[in-house]
Amino acid sequence: HTLGHVLVGAVNTNATGLRVVTGVGRHSAGGRARLLPVVRSFLENSGLHYVEEQPGILVVPFGARR
Repeated sequence: HTLGHVLVGAVNTNATGLRVVTGVGRHSAGGRARLLPVVRSFLENSGLHYVEEQPGILVVPFGARR
């Protein structure tokens, strides 16, 4: 499933938000995050508000759109 499918499925539940754990890239080549920037870009391009709860963990509260 894509992140978009997961978000749609989660919105259809009683969840108040979604926590997306991407990590910070410690195990990636060069120690650089690869997934985190892609997920951030997706959320921003989709007009979704998110908060970086801690490095590598993004929280998307439902009902909040930019």
